Order: sequence, then C-alpha cells, then structure tokens
Amino acid sequence: MLNLKRSLIYGLVLFFFVVSGFVGNSDKDGELRRRVASFGQAYVRLPVSDQIQIERLTADFSISQLDDKSLEICVSPLTLDSFIALGYDYEIVDLSEPKAVVSASTLEEAMLWESYPTYQQYLDIVELFADSFPDICIVDTIGSSVRGRKVLALKISDNAGTDEDEPRVFYSSTMHGDELGSYVLMLRLAEYLLVNYGIDEEVNRLVDNIEIYINPLANPDGTYYNGDTITSPTRANANGYDLNRNFPYLTGTNSRPLQKETIEMMDFMRDRNFVLSANFHAGKEVVNYPWDSWKSIDHADETWFYGISRQYADTAHAYSPSGYMTYKDNGVTKGADWYVIYGGRQDYVTYFLGGREITIELDNTKQTPASDLDLLWSSNRKSLLGYLGNALFGVTGKVTDSITGSPLGAKVFVLEHDKDSSHVYSDTITGRYRRMLAPGNYDILFTCEGYTDKSFKVDLAQKQLIDLDVSLVPVGYPPEEPEVPEVPEEPIYNEDTEQKGLLALFPNPVKKGTDTKVYLPALLRGDINMTLYDIKGARIWHQQLIVVDDPLLDIDFSFLSPGLYLLLVENGSNGQRAVSRLVVVD
Repeated sequence: MLNLKRSLIYGLVLFFFVVSGFVGNSDKDGELRRRVASFGQAYVRLPVSDQIQIERLTADFSISQLDDKSLEICVSPLTLDSFIALGYDYEIVDLSEPKAVVSASTLEEAMLWESYPTYQQYLDIVELFADSFPDICIVDTIGSSVRGRKVLALKISDNAGTDEDEPRVFYSSTMHGDELGSYVLMLRLAEYLLVNYGIDEEVNRLVDNIEIYINPLANPDGTYYNGDTITSPTRANANGYDLNRNFPYLTGTNSRPLQKETIEMMDFMRDRNFVLSANFHAGKEVVNYPWDSWKSIDHADETWFYGISRQYADTAHAYSPSGYMTYKDNGVTKGADWYVIYGGRQDYVTYFLGGREITIELDNTKQTPASDLDLLWSSNRKSLLGYLGNALFGVTGKVTDSITGSPLGAKVFVLEHDKDSSHVYSDTITGRYRRMLAPGNYDILFTCEGYTDKSFKVDLAQKQLIDLDVSLVPVGYPPEEPEVPEVPEEPIYNEDTEQKGLLALFPNPVKKGTDTKVYLPALLRGDINMTLYDIKGARIWHQQLIVVDDPLLDIDFSFLSPGLYLLLVENGSNGQRAVSRLVVVD
C-alpha cells in the first residue's frame, strides 16, 4: 500500500512539473551527469512548490537543505537517473568550497587545528592521544568502512580501561563525509579534555563521572573519497548511500540496504547503551531534536529536548560573533518542523535504543574553510562541554532482585508521561538506569517479567540528580511452604520422654558452617528418608538411612546459607512423617 501511495504521488508530481513546463534541460542534465561522474556527487537546488513535492523527494532522495523558497538535494550515482527522470527545473549548485579545505603537511601542523589532517595523520593523532594519556584515554573500534578504512572512537574517562558504573555519552561527527568542520572540532575536543584533566574543574567533573566516547569521523570513505587527502569529499559512503538516511524507520521498512558502516554503528551503540548522544553536521547553524520522521507528534520529553537544545544554542551565542546559530527558533528546531527525513540516526537512537540524541548543524558552509576552524571551536567549546553535562542530571539508580541482589533489566516507565518508546531500561549487566527529565513531579513505574511492579514519586528540580535504587520482589514471594504433613497433635512418646516424641533440631537457630543434631522419636526410627526444602519449596538435600537405637543424629548442614529451611522425615515402614523448621544464621 505504501509503495502504491508513493507511486501515485510520484505520478502527480511528475505530471505537474511536465505540464507546467519545468522539464529538464538536456545540456543541464549532461553537466549534472559529468559532475556526478567526476566528483561522486552533485548538489542541485529546486524551487519549493508544496508539501507533496517535499514528501516525495524526502522518501527517495537526500535533501540537504530546505527553506521557504527552495530545497537542495545531493544527487549521487545511485539517484542520478531517477532524479533526471522526474524532469524538475533545477540549478546545479556551484561548490567552490574545496579550495578552502587546506590539508596539513605534517602531524604537528594538523594538531594546530587550523587545517585538515590526512587520513594517516588522523590515525596517528588518535593513537597519540591514547599513548600520551593511557589512564584516561583508549581507542575503541566501531568497525570499518566499505573501502576498509577504520571507524574509530576515543573513550575518555578517569579509568578508561575499565567499564565503570557511569553514564555513557557519545559524540559522532561527519556521517556526511563532506560536512567537515566538526571532524576537526571532535579531535580538538578530545585533546582539550585530555590536556585539561586535573587542571580544569569542569573537565574533571565530566571525565570523573561520565564515560565519554568521541567518534571524529563516521564516514571516512566519503571524506577521503579520492584518496587520503581531502579533495572532493562526498556526502554518501563509497556505495553512494546517505548514512543518515540508512537507519531503520520508526514505522515501515527502509528500502535502502543497510550499509556496513550503519550496521556496525548500530551494534556499537547498542552494546554501550549510551544515555545521551549527538551527531554533528553542517549546512545550517541549528540544533535539531526528535522527531525527524513525525511532524505532528511531539516526543514525550519535548520540554527536556527543547531545553538542552536551547542551552546549546544560547551558550554558542554567548561565545560567537553576532548572527551565529540563529536559524529557525534562534538556533533550535524540532527536526520534522524543518523538514521530514526517514532513516535518520537520531530517531533510531531515541526510539529503538532508549537513548537521547540530537543533531547539531554547526556551520552554514558544509566544508568549513580551514581559516574558520578556530572560530568554529571558540564558538562551540562551552556548548560541547555543557551538553556532555546533561547526563549528570535526572533520576538514576540500580534495579535489583530483592532476594539475591542480582541486577535486573527492568523497564523504567514514567506514568502519564511516556509514549512512543520514550521509556528506558536498566542495564541487564549492572542494573543501572538513568532517566533524564525536565523539572517536575513524576510517578515512575519499574516493571520486570517475573517480578511485582513498583512505583515511586519523585520531585525533580533543575540540574538535580535523584538516586533511586529499586529492589523488585519475585512474583509469589514469600512462597507458600511446601506441602508437608502436620506434626501429630499428641506426642508419640510419653510425657517422660525428653523431646515428648516430637522431631527436634538443635541448636536451632544454627550458626552457618556448623553441624545440626536431629532427634528422632521412636515411631520415626527405622528405614527413613530425610529431605530438606528451602523457603521456595525446592528440594536441596536428601538422605536415606537406617536408625535403630540412637535417636540423636549429627547431620552436616554446614553448606547451607543463612535462611529458613524445612526438614521432612518419613518412615518407609510405618508411614509416620514429621516436619521441623531449621533457621541458619551468620
């Protein structure tokens, strides 16, 4: 049905433009083909007619810009023929930006952050960081590109070699290989954190309490399309696919095959359970938050998302020249209010992984001139640090089994608030969860299969962290005692017998690791079966023996953990049965 609907829209749009005289010019089409063949892509600009046109193009092409008058599309070898077939009136965008992309001649020059590194220099910088700061920095591998280039991440934390019980935050840059400025910014941010740890109070707070992951280059084949120096970078990967349109859709199926880079990025993010992330782009100057796919639906945490986006933009305003990052709502927009995209990473992370991700467009110029890199850094440094700090606030704690203390992977759901997969889960390995929320009063429900639900009320203030550990009780606990025979109302022995004919255990309670004495009345002696049950009714010990004269037995129960147990004794000859409780203490 969805494909039929798209076909109908396609036909309507094509008919509209043909009858209106906006039929492609053969000379222009030839030039477009030449540019795509030479550079791996070309950008074209079209006049905007209506919402149907935008939705049609969004479904099948990579829109890189949209304003009230026109939209811009990146045409790759994969989409060239289908775009030309539409017959749109378009103009080819003349990109002179590569002239301003200056490559460093040496590693030392690259690390002045006023030029772009070669691919080898990039690898050397990453290794240099890890070698120079081994206690707080390690190199993690996300995967590799179609052409075999490494997709790397730097992990920066006070104990980088250990997976600590701390929130994880992820910065990722240059999914679009020709959007370059943030590539250098991420390397510079990593250096700033490493060099200033132990000196700067804000850096100390972040590195000591967060596991920070920085992926400077998510699409190395696009950035280094023509070799190991940046000359003609492309938006798409080596196969011609836009990686920020390649993730699973919120609804429906993405017809574009998942790329190697996408699959490995999905696995990497899923395994590390990032609570907060951001991916960096260029082409506008705006902070963009979910949803990208749903125009008429707000995220349950709309207020929180707007707040952290507003904070980023406003901080950038305070440290940048006038006019920086003012697009849309003074530098902030909900994605779909700008234009709808499908298969974007921020929606995938937020909906499917339970994380929180935004997209930050840092520069109106896709290929930031090398001469502007220092200004881009000074405009965004405080915002980059401040965004990381958002992971330190909200409601956090561990969810555990009330009996064993084992961590649980529980659903953490805010009642009368969460919707559209906005809930989060506690980590199955550590039991740790973190729920970031705007200030307010909330009822939080904790659920886990096999356990009784629990809910708690919290009153969360601005920039506050509430610790809330939760122990969930197994369903049916405390369990019913196992069905055992009642002790006879009348003693089996006469009143002169020391234990009055009753099964007796002593000492009781018994200290863990010591033996227990069991007294057997006469009617229980003979060929007997002794069975020990735990409080849940599980049989944990059994012994058959013959007792004739001595009614007092030494039983080795030293293996028992502290708790309550039931001992059942049965005489196999006369059918007599008796039960007694045993309490083991530390």
